[in-house]
Amino acid sequence: MQRRMRKNLPASLDVPMQNRPLEKRARVFRFPRAVLCFLYGLLFISRSLPAQSWYISNASGQALYPAPSRIVALRNDYCLGMSIISETMLPPELIAYYRPSYKIDCRTLYEKGAPIRRQWVFRNDGGGSRLTAGAGIRDGSPVLAFIERYNENDALIEERQFSEDEQSRTMYFYENALLVRSETEVKTLFTMRPVETEKPDAGAESGENPPAQQPAAVRPADAPDEPQREWRETSFWTDYYRYSRSQSLRNVQRVFRSGGLQTPVISFPQITPHTEFDKAFVSPKAAYNSAFLNDALSGTPIPDVMYTTDAKGRVLAENHYDETGVLIGGVTNTWVRDRIASVAWRSFDADGSVLEERLIEYGYDAKDNRVMERNYVNGVLERSVRTEGGQETEELYMDGRVVLRTFWKDGVKIKEDRMRGK
Repeated sequence: MQRRMRKNLPASLDVPMQNRPLEKRARVFRFPRAVLCFLYGLLFISRSLPAQSWYISNASGQALYPAPSRIVALRNDYCLGMSIISETMLPPELIAYYRPSYKIDCRTLYEKGAPIRRQWVFRNDGGGSRLTAGAGIRDGSPVLAFIERYNENDALIEERQFSEDEQSRTMYFYENALLVRSETEVKTLFTMRPVETEKPDAGAESGENPPAQQPAAVRPADAPDEPQREWRETSFWTDYYRYSRSQSLRNVQRVFRSGGLQTPVISFPQITPHTEFDKAFVSPKAAYNSAFLNDALSGTPIPDVMYTTDAKGRVLAENHYDETGVLIGGVTNTWVRDRIASVAWRSFDADGSVLEERLIEYGYDAKDNRVMERNYVNGVLERSVRTEGGQETEELYMDGRVVLRTFWKDGVKIKEDRMRGK
């Protein structure tokens, strides 16, 4: 039976493999070229696509718990897709911030299976964030909303916000890890529509032949003129942050720039952890120089403060009023050149009599560096501070004698002496 079946086989297959012609053996093992190209292309695409992790999320974009697959994740109301991408997949606005050492973490929030928000995080080799940017998804494309940049200490150094008709940029500056200044620029998008004017025919009025006109650019018939749009700076201001000896924020000064000129300084209320002190308004030139007046100024809620300034925007006087408009206290600042020489505080009772007087006197060296501060209450010296380089010596007095002497170096207390018998 086996011989009969072999007789019915084609002659080419009846020949042993080693005796077949070479071209016929090669034809048996040849793989279709189209299939090979498809497999290689599929492998290349799979390697270029970022590996994505999926999480069940909420409306705020928090990753609650992992999802087993993309299909399962998209079945939920909200889900989050995370992946590491290359710089070629970044929006054009973020390309300038990218560095080759950064790793880009991309997160996309989905609602009902459709992407609604996207976030990019640039991380350094240690995993620290150097930039965070967010965008909304509109018609399938990201629309940038904000950019935040950080330095090596993870402190915010730049913040940008975007909207359809306004953009803002704030730069932050630090000294010894403390925020000392910020500059904010705001730009607004203006749309200028062209004004259509009809010029009379000069030749028709004079009876002369009109001059030869240059051929106009070819444009579609009845095509409307395109409106011109440009971004213009609409405001710019600088915030100065002042701190106490213990490095707690004392107040913030804001200076506006308009047309290259600086407007008078606006000082914000003192920042304290007690809500009852929120209305206490502190002199912009006295509050951050000494803690001596804080007890007097922030002990009672003060709804209204009236300032008197000079041509340079410096505060000469400030009067504090209660809710009924009665004067309850006032600060007088005395200036020598561009340095404040003294700050005097007087509080009054309902009859207008003086309840308390406080005085701060400042001394300066030949280079206008402050080297001395003296504090008086009702004419009696209670405290003094001498500055020599980076070291300060603070002395407290009682009955005209020193009872406590404290030494500070670069804002840190290094020694304290209590006088015997005091």
